[in-house]
Amino acid sequence: MDTEESFYGRVQAATDLGPGIISDIVAMERDTQPISVESELNGVAAAAMVVDPRELLTIQCTSRGKPRPSISMAISDRKNASHVEVDVWNRLQATSSAGVVTAMHNFSVLTSKYVHCRAKNSAGSNYSTIELKVDS
Repeated sequence: MDTEESFYGRVQAATDLGPGIISDIVAMERDTQPISVESELNGVAAAAMVVDPRELLTIQCTSRGKPRPSISMAISDRKNASHVEVDVWNRLQATSSAGVVTAMHNFSVLTSKYVHCRAKNSAGSNYSTIELKVDS
């Protein structure tokens, strides 16, 4: 079993009179670590960048956490990632090595936006945001 992943156990109700007939399967975490997430745009870590309209951009989101987090990204007019609508988030295909989860995505923008990376697992979520200022 991978020690970074959750496992399942069966929990059965019991009283002073003995075990009951009700039981359920429950997911359990081996242990948890706080989620960290960082983002880079075209290989540069920055809070804001000036870009050209339609310029091909590559965002790389990197995260650590236990259990292994999934990574999503969103492009939005909203600065605060927690206020971005649920249906705007795109889950990215990620790779994992030595506890580090990494995902990349190519995109372009026509107007100034915020690009957000979100790392999420059963222990919670965290965000990293880069402001894109389009040079007109």
